[in-house]
Amino acid sequence: MKKLYDEFEGRKDMKNCHFTKLDETTWGYLYQVTISDDKFHFEVFKKRVRNGNEIYPTDRDFRIENNAWIYFRLGTAKLKLSEYGD
Repeated sequence: MKKLYDEFEGRKDMKNCHFTKLDETTWGYLYQVTISDDKFHFEVFKKRVRNGNEIYPTDRDFRIENNAWIYFRLGTAKLKLSEYGD
């Protein structure tokens, strides 16, 4: 299975963003999304696989499916990731 990259540049509506993996558990990931030097947020999301590859969540996952969350404090993001174990 192909896993998500540790770092990558965004595409489409996120094309000016840089994504950096900060943590991973058996169920999910924590990424920092950097928009500029002083503007960033954190994304926590459940692992998903499509066609044998892990995939990054879609807008729908953040809005409707309750599979992904956005945080502005690292501690809060880490707490969410830890809710589901290692």
